Amino acid sequence: MLALDPNDPGHTGAGSNNYKFDQLTNCTLPSGASFDFYQYWDYRSSGNPNTNKLRPKGNWRSFHARDTADPNNEKAEHNRLPWISQFDDTNLTVDDKSDLFFLLYQFNQPWATYFGSLTPDEDFVESYKFKVLVYASTPLTDLPVTITYTDGSVQKVNVPADYFNNRKTALNAKVACVPN
Repeated sequence: MLALDPNDPGHTGAGSNNYKFDQLTNCTLPSGASFDFYQYWDYRSSGNPNTNKLRPKGNWRSFHARDTADPNNEKAEHNRLPWISQFDDTNLTVDDKSDLFFLLYQFNQPWATYFGSLTPDEDFVESYKFKVLVYASTPLTDLPVTITYTDGSVQKVNVPADYFNNRKTALNAKVACVPN
């Protein structure tokens, strides 16, 4: 039921421009190390942060719209493969897109969900929801997903199981940054 909550606590405050990026770009992990929740987004040029590339244009973002408040009109994008813009490529085959999904859920990827990989604000929302689900009184510990190809072959991923087995170290750190 938590995943279906219509009040979606992760979206609280959406539509405002009161983003407090410093609390997430300089998060202190339980180990004492500093961590940047948004480090997997392309928002730094020569090491200098441009949080306008994280902010939605006009203080609100429609689902899957990647427009940002950046004055150069750059869209939100990952700083590593797969690029989220690749999913929009209409020339890709079904198998090409299956490869992108499989790559998106690999151990070294920081995303809780595909939706969380779409924009920085959805990244926070989906990480928040993931934290709620995995630390619920009946926690989500297993959610196998099968990615099927046109030749019938399959790849399997399981983000919650990988999280609990410490195979998703980037996601583990992001979840630690999300406030309780």
